[in-house]
Amino acid sequence: MSKIRPLALAISLALPAAAMAEESIFHFSGFGTVGVVQTDTNDAQYRNGLRQPEGADKSASLDVDSKLGLQVVGKFHPRFSATAQVLVQPDEEGDYKPELEWAFAKFDLTPDLSLRGGRIGAPIFLISDFRNVGYANPWARPPVDVYAQVPLSTFDGVDLVWRQAVGDNTLTVQPFVGQTDFDLAFDLEGEAKKMIGVNATYEIGSLLLRAGYTQTDLTVTSPSLKTLFGGMRTVGQVDPRWSAAADALEAKEKKSSFTGVGATWDDGQLLVQGEYTQRRTESYVEDTNAWYGTVGYRFGNFMPYVSYASIETQHDDTADKLAIPAGPAPITGAATVLKPAMMSAMSGADQSTTSLGVRWNAYKNIALKAQFDRVKNEAGKDNWFTTPTGKPGVAGKTVNVYSLVADFVF
Repeated sequence: MSKIRPLALAISLALPAAAMAEESIFHFSGFGTVGVVQTDTNDAQYRNGLRQPEGADKSASLDVDSKLGLQVVGKFHPRFSATAQVLVQPDEEGDYKPELEWAFAKFDLTPDLSLRGGRIGAPIFLISDFRNVGYANPWARPPVDVYAQVPLSTFDGVDLVWRQAVGDNTLTVQPFVGQTDFDLAFDLEGEAKKMIGVNATYEIGSLLLRAGYTQTDLTVTSPSLKTLFGGMRTVGQVDPRWSAAADALEAKEKKSSFTGVGATWDDGQLLVQGEYTQRRTESYVEDTNAWYGTVGYRFGNFMPYVSYASIETQHDDTADKLAIPAGPAPITGAATVLKPAMMSAMSGADQSTTSLGVRWNAYKNIALKAQFDRVKNEAGKDNWFTTPTGKPGVAGKTVNVYSLVADFVF
């Protein structure tokens, strides 16, 4: 079995060369996943991100992991190319609709320096370039505890990609600027303006080291959030501390940042991979620290692996400290409802996940995976799950998740 990381790099970087080899300016390729997921509870539904409105429970779901991606690269000149990628997966309404994931032009300024502009994959994580390509990754899905922290995967803007050989090693630095908007489940809408960041990797033989930082002005809103903050400002007419809290907590063009470091060792037999990340926002979207570690070992075409992931919320007690004001009954009644609602919105999603799995390279472009996850949710915190109306949720409970997936590239 070949290394996972070089395969992924080949998918994302070598397509223009393949196009020339076939004496055509266009090269078409694709990837996909067909996955089925089931849990041992109906108290809430397991999902792989905040965009999914529904997930898996005791009734198996095909929607947690299934997706299809199609990509075309046009090599119009030895120094100029364009890439477009369409991705089909469940959207914020739970419908399978094609969306333009990538659409950028690339110009090689020098053999070592490239300029790209358009819709580009946001280099926020270690595997951002191929997080949707299940075949290029060891697990059934990237660790939810870490990768669900940032629901955006692309941005509209420009970046520079500079690669420099350092002896037998390779340094890559990627500064970028842009903006994006995104839709999440339950009518949540997000916008990231003035996005600026840098991503850097250093390859030393079988070892890849990565560090990155992204900063943006973040807005997250929904009809229910508008009602919530509007109600707080109404209470603020009696107690100004409520208006001040609303101004402090509302995610309206608030400074936010995401920092991550990671490493992969892949010598073709042993795979060791891990990341540590920090999310910081000046809003009700709480600060988080998250990490994972994965170890796998290949026996021919089989690779059993074990993984552990964890996320912790840095709690903001602004809402906790709000006092119910003495005043007209409607104001007091509203404050009595609004305070727990704000506290619930800031409850976080502290959890840890222990995973055991096996990957089988069944064919040269098909990988089959079986994975067992044991997800432990802290009391009062289960926001990575979605809880249908009338269900108790899984805060303070442990959930077992069973996954079978088939990943393929073509």
